[in-house]
Amino acid sequence: MLKKTIRLTAHGLDTIGTVTLNGHHLGDVDNMFVRYDWPVKSLLKPKGNVLEVAFESATHYGKRKYDQSVKENYPIPPACPPSYQHGECHVRTYTLSSNLSLLTFCTTLFN
Repeated sequence: MLKKTIRLTAHGLDTIGTVTLNGHHLGDVDNMFVRYDWPVKSLLKPKGNVLEVAFESATHYGKRKYDQSVKENYPIPPACPPSYQHGECHVRTYTLSSNLSLLTFCTTLFN
């Protein structure tokens, strides 16, 4: 590869996830309004590159973050919506446009 640098730039990854390239962890994402950018030249192969983006349920992530805040004695209010709203506890800590609990998307690059 003749280029000095090769970068992978991601726009609009919604919302909680992990990005790997050829089995190497590039980073974690937690905001679809942020552009993420990673240097990848040293990780690329001449053929058969695999990019993986694994998304996590925002509800599960929010619950885990809430539990962590309670453990650190700094709970995020409100713990649960009022009962008359019939809502889920901690569901608004993070939002996600999809209700998927785990989505793994793989693609092959540069073939």
